[in-house]
Amino acid sequence: MSVSDIAAQLTRALEDAQKAHVELEKAKAALAPLEAAATEKDEAVTKLMLLYQEHTGTAPATRRRSSRGGARPRTPEQNVKIQEQKARTLATKQGLKPKEIEAAVKAAGTKAAQKLGLPYPLPK
Repeated sequence: MSVSDIAAQLTRALEDAQKAHVELEKAKAALAPLEAAATEKDEAVTKLMLLYQEHTGTAPATRRRSSRGGARPRTPEQNVKIQEQKARTLATKQGLKPKEIEAAVKAAGTKAAQKLGLPYPLPK
């Protein structure tokens, strides 16, 4: 390919890009009134829902993630077990042999327990 061929292709590509941007701007302009109308309708629905709940005495439904009422802090022993499981998963995904997997799990558990000041293996 010569430089003039590349320059011609570049010119065509720039013209096409410019046309595409003009079409995009036209589409955005046509879409703006629809978005505004949808937002107004959503706000009207929200106001009516609140008014209905006010008159009927029903509270809006709350979303809860768990029935316990929140997360509990992890114990150091749980953190060691988590690190062991992470090591087991990683070693399995790497395709290691079973003995190598157990060695990796033991190394991760030992390191985590040492960092947290716990004996390893953990007492049951």
